[in-house]
Amino acid sequence: MWNYEQLEYRAQKYDRFVEYISAEYGCLNKFDKWSLSTDHCYEIQRLSFILGKMHVYMNDRQDMEQANLALKWFEKEFNETYDLSDFKQWMDDNPEE
Repeated sequence: MWNYEQLEYRAQKYDRFVEYISAEYGCLNKFDKWSLSTDHCYEIQRLSFILGKMHVYMNDRQDMEQANLALKWFEKEFNETYDLSDFKQWMDDNPEE
């Protein structure tokens, strides 16, 4: 059974996923600005929605099981488009300042 601290720690690991997607999949657009494709913007919105659900469950502190399921859902959905192991390696290579 997951407790709040364990879920919070796992959730914090994924707080940088937008930064990862921007760094790995961003490109210069015709205006020489760093941007993401519409597909990646959609993925960020979708993944953020899932993490948002998880945070709602965590803040309630009553439904750790649902929070854990939401985090597993996030990991599954993330892996369908990106690679969780690449993301974890990227986080190791790019520690927070």
